[in-house]
Amino acid sequence: MFKLHTIVFSVILFLGLYISFLPNTWTKASIFDFLSSGDPSTIESNESFNLDSFSQLPVLRGGRVKPLDSVARNILLVLRNKRTALRVLEKEESEEIDNITQQKKSGNSLSEEQVDILKEYKKLKKVKIPQNGVEVVAVEVQAVDWLAQVLFAPEKADKLKTFLIDHDQVLGLLSQKLSTNGKHYSYEELKPFLSNIDSSARKAGEVESELRDSFQQNIIELYGSLLIYKKLKHSLSPPTTPDRTEVLKQLGVTELVYDPERDRAVSDEFIRFRELTAKLSQNPSVVKLGSEEFAKVVFFVDRYNQANLWTEFLPIPPIISEGDGKWLKVTESLVGAEPLESREKQNMDPGQFALILRELLSLDRTSLKERVEYIKENEKLNPSALFAVQYAEAIKVKEGVDPIILQYEELALAYQGNHFEKFNNLVTEMYQLITLRAGSATSTLSFEKTFNGFEPFYRSAIAYGLIFLVASFSWFFAALLGDSAMVKSLRNAAYYLTIIVFFCHTFGLVARMWIEGRPPVTNLYSSALFIGWASVLLCLATEKYIRLGIASAMGALIGFGSLVIAHSLSLDASLNPTGDTMEMMRAVLDSNFWLATHVVCISIGYSTTYLAGFLGIAYVFYHLGCFVFKKPEKKLKKTLDSMIYGITCFSLLFSLVGTILGGIWADQSWGRFWGWDAKENGALLIVIWNALLLHARFSGIAKTKGLACIAIFGNVVTSWSWFGTNMLGVGLHSYGFMDKAFDYLMAFIVSQLIIIGLAYSTPILRFFGFGAINKPKEEKELPDYNSLD
Repeated sequence: MFKLHTIVFSVILFLGLYISFLPNTWTKASIFDFLSSGDPSTIESNESFNLDSFSQLPVLRGGRVKPLDSVARNILLVLRNKRTALRVLEKEESEEIDNITQQKKSGNSLSEEQVDILKEYKKLKKVKIPQNGVEVVAVEVQAVDWLAQVLFAPEKADKLKTFLIDHDQVLGLLSQKLSTNGKHYSYEELKPFLSNIDSSARKAGEVESELRDSFQQNIIELYGSLLIYKKLKHSLSPPTTPDRTEVLKQLGVTELVYDPERDRAVSDEFIRFRELTAKLSQNPSVVKLGSEEFAKVVFFVDRYNQANLWTEFLPIPPIISEGDGKWLKVTESLVGAEPLESREKQNMDPGQFALILRELLSLDRTSLKERVEYIKENEKLNPSALFAVQYAEAIKVKEGVDPIILQYEELALAYQGNHFEKFNNLVTEMYQLITLRAGSATSTLSFEKTFNGFEPFYRSAIAYGLIFLVASFSWFFAALLGDSAMVKSLRNAAYYLTIIVFFCHTFGLVARMWIEGRPPVTNLYSSALFIGWASVLLCLATEKYIRLGIASAMGALIGFGSLVIAHSLSLDASLNPTGDTMEMMRAVLDSNFWLATHVVCISIGYSTTYLAGFLGIAYVFYHLGCFVFKKPEKKLKKTLDSMIYGITCFSLLFSLVGTILGGIWADQSWGRFWGWDAKENGALLIVIWNALLLHARFSGIAKTKGLACIAIFGNVVTSWSWFGTNMLGVGLHSYGFMDKAFDYLMAFIVSQLIIIGLAYSTPILRFFGFGAINKPKEEKELPDYNSLD
């Protein structure tokens, strides 16, 4: 028979594996999903849209090639702070579900169709939200399903609850109340107020970011969210703004522009534009002021240049023959991109522009490309020449309509017509073609798609909470039962559970490195992930030799806290405007060597300083517990003292080395080793503070309690260096400027000061009757010298 403590140990470890690697309540993916290829070509067509395969189609957004699944999740994170949208059930749909449910409760038999409806309804995640003062049922819409509707059925997507608005003044601007209509809104509900939002956001934008109040900040974020949503809708299909009929007639392009009543898709207009440019290419003499044929081309080039502004991602992969690896927007594939800002056209010389363009069009294709490269390199300040180059490329170099555009349009038509098999087959064909053209840039697509669903950091955060509970129970039972078998099992369970969760956390870090092709720390978000990871690693090493549950608990606490901080950073629009935490690096930071040395060393310095501080917190509460319950501190006091000392030695080493490496990097990038920048000063403060702690211990100035309090204040110093300097928004290191975490940072600092105060609160506790009462020392009687012989 198994003993109780053995069963408890096994159950805890299984629970850790279940949370960390297997399908569970929070995520349906598992570690084994990474073993499947996930190639859409291996998935057979079925009787529904294969959105899983659709979600793997690669596009370029934020400078990085990623699957549509990542695009959908990241954008929803910006718009709604969640990776799902909400769909309110229609009255008829809700009534139908209620009727079927009532029939089932009454014992009536259900038809096969009703059974299917009920099964599908039960699979959906449901929430209740207020709408017009009444609670209604809404179901969650998964990210890729939401994206498909935005791209292919925008009239449906506009009705989905996509935007999160929880600021009273912003809601007041929309004539809404939080108590009546909640905080979830659709584009359709916001549409009547777009002009109000636009004007308010523009006024708020005139105020310096440091001086903006909460309303101004929130209205700017709402405006940005609406802009992202609108651009996303037009990423595959340029906006068809109504043109003035008289202008179209005057230019003679009425029969050329897209007409939904006549044309099957927008590509019909593109094809007609290509026919127009082909004629012009054959007869360059037409290129002159007042030419009707050339005026038509100018109209379409301007039209497509404007459309280039309204796209959220780049769907057209590089053309293999070009060899430049450049992804394009839909209309950019037709006319290229403007070489200068549109207002620079005012500085053009029309005569020179026409002359240069005629000259370019008269050249053969090879000579034209050489001439274009020469002008781009040597006439960068000549708007007439640069715009002539764009027109020449649009007319003679670019040919036809890219097949990816045509396939996306066929995909949209299949989606709108519920042609499941056609949709699924097209997805397979497109995936093969796009990955062929994009090459190695798409090598991690399937892995990233699976990684998104696996959510290792969300799993780890939950499991870290479990570790802390197990360690806490080990202390509880130790107080009741002493050093029993159950206590040892719980401490061992906390240790081995930490190993399991550490592997999950590590897998998440390594996966991000594989996807990005970068070292682990590239921005504030990834620094939070890494600092938590490094702290847990140190705690594992400590707990291996000192099995008291303290290191496991502190590691779990720091790990959980760092992952919560990382999640909060991913929601901060000022830090993460695209929602993608794997953003492209700034040019000055684009060095894998320095990211792998300076940044990693500094991050380890942060994590070890935090760990020493949290061990100091553990000692303070242990010290207070012993005092209140009138028990001696025993050897644990010395153990914690040694742990704080040893970890601070590590911290000083890595902080010092990291700071020196940072100076060398700064010398290479900016031409100076040290500039008293805010971030540099923060790093130096950590080095000085750790050195101060070690000096206090060596010299005997601070005993265990003083050492613990110095370590706790190290949390304040590190938090200021990590986050506080970013709030200043000054200096060369202000890459991650943030303004929303000030209150949280102040709350954390206050909490650390309170804990330091508690360490010295024993006289107050004694005054109120807690703890041992110091008895006055008995005075020794002096000997009676007169009685001595």
